[in-house]
Amino acid sequence: MKLMNCELIWIILSALLCCGQLGSSGIELGSDGRFSGIRVSIDSGVPVNRTALGKLKAAFQLASELLAVATKPVMNGRKSYAFGSVKFLLPDSWSSAGLPSRFGTSGRQDELAHFRVHNAQDGSQEPWTPQPLGCGRPGLFTLLPWPAVTALDKETLSRVILREFSRLRWGAFAEFNGHAGPHGYVSGNRLHPVRCSAALSGIFAHNETYGRCKIDRETLTLEPNCRFFLYPDQPTAEASLMYTVYIGAVRHFCASVSQSGLAHNPDAPNPHYRHCPAGASVRDVLAGHEDFRFGPEITDPDTKINFTEVTPIIDRRLVVVMDVSRSMRGQPLDKMKQSMQNLLSQQLADDVQCALISYSTSVHILAPLRQLNSSEARQAHWGLVRSLTASGVTATGDAMAAALELLGCNLTQPSRSNTGQVLLITDGEENHQLRYSLSDIVRIAAQTSVTVDTVAFGRLADTRLARLSATTGGTAHFSRFMGPVNDMVESLGQVAGRMADSPDAWVNLISSQLRSSRNATPAALSFTVDSSVSGAGLQAFVIGAVRPARVLLHLAPVGDALDAAVEEDLQGDVQLGSGLLRLKGRIRPGRWKLYVSVLPTASQSEAATSLYHSVLISGQPAASDWPPVRLTGFLSQLEARLDSSSRHSVHAYLHRGSADGFVRPAELWASVESDDGTVANFQLFDHGAGADVSPNDGIYSAYLPLHRMSGPPQDYSVRLRSLSPVDRVASAGKFTVTAVDSVDLARLPPARVTDFGCTVNATSGRLRMRWTTVGDQLDSGAASRYLVRASANRSLLELNFASADDVGAAAQLPSVPSGQPMTLEVAAADELPSYPSVTFYLAVRANNSAGVLSQLSNVAAVQLTMPDNLAEIGVDVGGESSTSSTESSTTCSTGSSTASAPESSTTSSTESSTASTPESSTASSTESSTASTPESSTTFSTESSTASTPESSTTSSTESSTASSTESSTTSSSESSTTSSTESSTTSRSESSTTSSSESSTTSSTESSTTSRSESSTTSSSESSTTSSSESSTASRSESSTTSSSESSTASTPESSTTSGLDSSKHSQSWWSYMVIVLALIFAPSIAALLGLFLLFVHSKLPSRSLHLRNKKVYPI
Repeated sequence: MKLMNCELIWIILSALLCCGQLGSSGIELGSDGRFSGIRVSIDSGVPVNRTALGKLKAAFQLASELLAVATKPVMNGRKSYAFGSVKFLLPDSWSSAGLPSRFGTSGRQDELAHFRVHNAQDGSQEPWTPQPLGCGRPGLFTLLPWPAVTALDKETLSRVILREFSRLRWGAFAEFNGHAGPHGYVSGNRLHPVRCSAALSGIFAHNETYGRCKIDRETLTLEPNCRFFLYPDQPTAEASLMYTVYIGAVRHFCASVSQSGLAHNPDAPNPHYRHCPAGASVRDVLAGHEDFRFGPEITDPDTKINFTEVTPIIDRRLVVVMDVSRSMRGQPLDKMKQSMQNLLSQQLADDVQCALISYSTSVHILAPLRQLNSSEARQAHWGLVRSLTASGVTATGDAMAAALELLGCNLTQPSRSNTGQVLLITDGEENHQLRYSLSDIVRIAAQTSVTVDTVAFGRLADTRLARLSATTGGTAHFSRFMGPVNDMVESLGQVAGRMADSPDAWVNLISSQLRSSRNATPAALSFTVDSSVSGAGLQAFVIGAVRPARVLLHLAPVGDALDAAVEEDLQGDVQLGSGLLRLKGRIRPGRWKLYVSVLPTASQSEAATSLYHSVLISGQPAASDWPPVRLTGFLSQLEARLDSSSRHSVHAYLHRGSADGFVRPAELWASVESDDGTVANFQLFDHGAGADVSPNDGIYSAYLPLHRMSGPPQDYSVRLRSLSPVDRVASAGKFTVTAVDSVDLARLPPARVTDFGCTVNATSGRLRMRWTTVGDQLDSGAASRYLVRASANRSLLELNFASADDVGAAAQLPSVPSGQPMTLEVAAADELPSYPSVTFYLAVRANNSAGVLSQLSNVAAVQLTMPDNLAEIGVDVGGESSTSSTESSTTCSTGSSTASAPESSTTSSTESSTASTPESSTASSTESSTASTPESSTTFSTESSTASTPESSTTSSTESSTASSTESSTTSSSESSTTSSTESSTTSRSESSTTSSSESSTTSSTESSTTSRSESSTTSSSESSTTSSSESSTASRSESSTTSSSESSTASTPESSTTSGLDSSKHSQSWWSYMVIVLALIFAPSIAALLGLFLLFVHSKLPSRSLHLRNKKVYPI
């Protein structure tokens, strides 16, 4: 049993080296098959609700029981896992309600929790687990919106918890698309819902009206609000938990088996399909994880959870361990001192207790834990660091043992109750040992809650430093041995930030190098102070400011003097050449500049030239109750051997607060630095291509430029900078190259295209393909060309891409830098003449300058004919159009409303007629048709349009009919009149709107029929009716009917207005004509309102297929 525990610890260590500090860090799988260390935080903005908290606990308990069931088949019954312990981290506002125990932590609560319960800033109620590393890799954390916790029943909530845990721990992806869609796809001449298993049954419906969905006749795509609704009673549907949380019988993940109810659907275009290996099921992904490959073989774990409630308080105890061995002499020691000066003088908060340890051959405790709550205490600590000298060898393990003991750890019996933080700075490998080796410390620290951050100087530092940081939830940093001090100052500032509550910690805005000359214009550095850091102070730490130096800081471009409330405070150290300028008082947001100028003295040589300055600008949060914007980053892997199969990435995000406060859009950049200097600068993207998994989620990503890291094995520092919307700097950590296959690395391919898609125009037979471009090597540079191929056999396309049919037009595409949108539009008849009648598949591969092909993209299914199963899945055909002649045409969009459902549709025009003369005709005649000239055309759409030509319009008079709608719109003209009898033609619609309204318009020509589509429409009034003649023809579709005339039409304008003709001066009108118009304006709205109420009453008594889900209990996907 003890051996098993050791094996599991090293398995976890290996996984952490691959993934860094991510969401599942701290969750341990014990030898009993139970996950312990799960932490759930309640945000301080969540109101106290003990009942809801009890329901959340009950949901976790049900999730544990369900987890044991769902995981058992993954390894064919050999392994089954459950939750062991769950700790709730409650804010102070909850402590009085339940008096939970206090709990010391080594960091902020928002950085500790795996599940974070919060009130979403955007009002979202959707749980979310960011998964920037892709399939099979852990997520960052899980957000549980408080409204979802309170609204869902405990059974549904338990499935949500299990689904999100599967994403957080094992890197499984969801098998539904959410609001963005798509919600259907074509295959085998049929329209299918995007679902994981065909055993799940349901129906398509509009998610607002619950009416029948429509599929566009041209693009063959479902309307945006169409969703697939599941029927609740499905006892045989066993999978998948990654697809739905609403069906009680679903208790398993989909599998690559033929068993009904469990079989994985490899064709459904969902997140799992896009990000996981082709054909792999969710069970396949789980089976490849370390938990199932190397975890304990427990078939019946105890599912009962041990719940605890605590109010976390940050353990603000820091022990700084400094290497002063012989190899640190000279610039490395000065660099460490300069960085420590900045850390001790201003970065650490007043309530931090700090201890100092130096070591070489032996270990010296320079200062015990002491609170830095006064300038005297800070100066005392700084004096101890400033006096350090370098000599001797390197006993790193013993120094770390002393640090852990200062924090109260029993090294023979380490405990999770041990907390605190250690910062280790060293430049070499351990070469001396008194009691403990560094490997011993890694093993001991992994069993505590102490966080260890490490800073490695140069390429000779001990490679075990990264493992020590990874196992304790810290960050491994790298600092150039002889380079500028910026990288180390940034790293130490990041350590200080973790020790403070968000409102208290200083925020690093910008880090840069400046070059100044004597007797010349001062060097200037521009930066932005945003509103979140315009607090009580601003400071500039300058290294290389040889005395005497004058440092000015003021607002630009105005260049005015500082606010009266701002006071300068300049501290300097001549020996180290450092200066700290602090501005006290309220700092105005805006554009600022730091000016650095060096004034010569008589003792300075006249030949002295330029000076280089390292500058770090920091700001203080503006408000104690609202956290500042911070930049956070991480690496996909901490160490690796490089060859052509390597894929290593950097990820970063701006955030404000702990939960959903991601700031976007943003412009983020990364730089890779070795001990020899900067290797590469490159931009990070949030476009869902290349290294970026999900577009527009606020997490920006890029592949590391491995082809520029082909030198000898060494450490690299990955630094981050935000240029917009705020200035920020941070460190993503250290990346260690353990070995390089230079020959193979030269064949590094372009990145895989992950967002390939294709839309069609069934009428024209054209295909429009789109994707995001990739680089020549991963996402660096530009791919040389793209190969697009098609096949009616999906497997052939995936397994033998070279033998598939080539889309030759792709060869003409230009070479475009990575990250840009690419579009290819072709005619199917020209490129793929044998395909239009069947479902076929398309995919793309990129080719680089060395002739190396990328991996196959995701596959897009395409069909140019209407699916033949629409009726059985609740979908109607929309987007229909008809053209009566070369001079007049009518196009009806999916959203137009001009007719009624077949159950309540009536069209009567037995006695209505239209009077027309050669001089005065209505909008549609043999010589003058509405919207038939090049200057005018009419399209049925959700936007209103009035059909009219310069010579023809509709006149309203005592004998004319007024086109009335729910908005009572009337159009009059002096050139034509429309006459109606006492019997009007009426078309009833479920939503009581007329054909002549702000949402629809009708155009007709001689002998033409107008076909329109909607869910309902009404045209009716004793004083206003839609005119029709004996020669008019009416075309009625499934849910709509429209009455239009071949010789007359009704034109209306919105907003209940009457418009006179274009040239009324040509014809005289009697005074009573104008009186009728005035009376119509006065009484039309009232009449229309009464008519609308009457029609709503009639509608309520009529059956309507548009609400075909009203009486059915269904669950939307």
